Amino acid sequence: MDVEAVIEAEKRRQGDPDPVSGALSRLALTQGALLKEEYDHGTHFFAGGTVIGAAVVDTVHLTHLNMEHGFKKVDEALRAQVRALREVCPRGKIVRVHGDAFAVILGPTAEQEVEPSLRGRLVSALESSMQAALGVGVKFWCALLKLRVKEPPNWEVLGPLVWGECERALAIEQRGLDGAGTVLERAVDFNATI
Repeated sequence: MDVEAVIEAEKRRQGDPDPVSGALSRLALTQGALLKEEYDHGTHFFAGGTVIGAAVVDTVHLTHLNMEHGFKKVDEALRAQVRALREVCPRGKIVRVHGDAFAVILGPTAEQEVEPSLRGRLVSALESSMQAALGVGVKFWCALLKLRVKEPPNWEVLGPLVWGECERALAIEQRGLDGAGTVLERAVDFNATI
């Protein structure tokens, strides 16, 4: 790995947006301080824990769109997707969790909870953004997650946990497993006081 690649990775880890989509990089979530504010806001995570919500959206057949419209045009469409996500969840943290999927993290500072109607609003906004950007109808998977976290030892553990649970929720949605189409509720008790 050359020095410039290391510098770019460090910028992404510190919260510089992804140059293609404008979303935050997965590195900011898994290795950076993206959720430190959520941890601090939870004031040591009260007895019942704190809820970190997420909406994970994934474009169906993005590879085919790249072949049909070209990478440059689809990159513009990805930027349009991020703008659409910001319109629906203005205080959410939008992270590019992998190539064609984004997670909107809705922790305590977002002042917006994950609830069933969020799916329809997000998908509608995304479909409109793609229609405007590419002139074609595009479908999306959308997984909704409520993760209750109790007594984590520090903020560094939250990012990898949230990322893993987002990927799990998306896989359940894509495969049509039990829980698909609902708000997936998960809980992790770190029991850090023992």
